[in-house]
Amino acid sequence: MSFPRISVMSAFLLAAGCLAALADPNPLLPQTIEQNLGTPGNSQAQPRLTEELNLTPEQKQELQDIRFSRQDQIDQKQQALRQANQELHQLMSSPTSTKEMLSAKYQEVQNLERQMENSRFDALLAMREVLTVEQRSLFAQLMRENRQNMRNQRSNSTE
Repeated sequence: MSFPRISVMSAFLLAAGCLAALADPNPLLPQTIEQNLGTPGNSQAQPRLTEELNLTPEQKQELQDIRFSRQDQIDQKQQALRQANQELHQLMSSPTSTKEMLSAKYQEVQNLERQMENSRFDALLAMREVLTVEQRSLFAQLMRENRQNMRNQRSNSTE
C-alpha cells in the first residue's frame, strides 16, 4: 500500500470514528429533565431536584407524561440513527463503495440526527412550559453546576 492510500484510509477511519461518536449523542436538556424529574429509577437526583425546584405534584406528573409520550419516538429515531451509522461504517470499509454512496448515507445520518434533535427540542419546549420562570432559572443554574462538577471529576480522574 502506498503512502497516499494509507493517508486516505486514515482519514476515512478518523471520519468513521467521529461518526460513531455522533451515533449516540449526549443527552440534551430534555433528557436531563426527564431523567432527574420524571424517571422512577433515578432515586438520588430526583428528590434533590424536585425539592430544590419545589415542583408541585401536578408538575411532576406533567413532566412524566411528556417523557413517556415522547420516549418511543426518540428511541425509534435513535435506533434508526445507529443503524444508518453502522451502514455508513460498512460503506466506508467496502472497496466497492462510491463517493456518491458515502455522501448519500452521510446525508441520511445527518437528517436522522437533525430529526432526533428536533424531537428532543420539542420535548424541551413542552417541559419548559411546565416550569415557572423561577424554576427554569434555578434548573439552568443546577445543570451548570452539575456540568462543572462532571468536568472536575473527569479532569481529576485523568491526573
